[in-house]
Amino acid sequence: MWAPISLLGLGLAACYAPKPLAGAPCTPPPTGEGACPSGQICSPDGVCLSPGDLDMPPDGGGGVEADAPSDDDDRDGVKNAADNCPKVGNPDQANDDGDAFGDSCDPCPPFPDGVVVDPDGDGVSGLCDPFPLTGGDHIALFESFRGPGLPAGWVALGTWSFLAGNAVVTSADGDQNFLTIPHPHLAKTSVLTQMTVDDLVGNGARGLGPVQLYQPSPSRGIVCELLRNGNGPKLTLFDTGDSGITIGDADAAFDIGTTVMLTNRRDGMAYECSNGTATVPGTTAYTTASPSLGLRAKSASGRFAWVLVVE
Repeated sequence: MWAPISLLGLGLAACYAPKPLAGAPCTPPPTGEGACPSGQICSPDGVCLSPGDLDMPPDGGGGVEADAPSDDDDRDGVKNAADNCPKVGNPDQANDDGDAFGDSCDPCPPFPDGVVVDPDGDGVSGLCDPFPLTGGDHIALFESFRGPGLPAGWVALGTWSFLAGNAVVTSADGDQNFLTIPHPHLAKTSVLTQMTVDDLVGNGARGLGPVQLYQPSPSRGIVCELLRNGNGPKLTLFDTGDSGITIGDADAAFDIGTTVMLTNRRDGMAYECSNGTATVPGTTAYTTASPSLGLRAKSASGRFAWVLVVE
């Protein structure tokens, strides 16, 4: 699930602005100081808040916003005691990883946060932070494909279905398939996904991975993918424009049954493609006629468990 906000006129998902949103559950004092993003503290009610959001009476007691209902601070119809995001409205209580944080306030929604690891204090933690030592990132979109069909706002090119919390692509030999959502290209953008390879079709170029499209028709963009193209399996940074250009590659496992998390990371015109063990850097120039972000598959079938956009 993802919660829409207004971002340059597009209905996109967001959990954090550049300053982390308040509302995550925490362990209140005196038992512990909780695990809140930098600049927030754990209130006596067990909610991460900015100091200015705390209504502290003269006697030192604690509370939340004075005008908020005492049992439903975010007015989403779920009482605080049962709300997995008490300060962020999320009536569906979506929680893809089953941890203490709902998707709408989770610093890393696809992976359980038993302990929040956020060294740069920007509200994006653990495996979800593409720049873990550089602050300023925020989660712009998280799609877990839990709905029964194509998620709102997404565009499918090729054969896609949505089953058991996965976006499933079924490809024939030579087919190029895209599942994307319009999204502005900001100075820094990273697209992360976890995927499982189901089939490799034919003997030509076969690949799967997250893509940052800079032109929708014909589909042109930079994809971070696992690729087989006659010279062994590779982790590849690839420009799909014109006849296609390999920007860089490295050896990587890519077989039927392979499950991997890939990160397509961009900072200006510099890209990196990572599978957690290898990183392929490269630089390329492009013109963003109508940018979008998402997934690409060519002559390969597979399942994508989620897409996360951090910027």
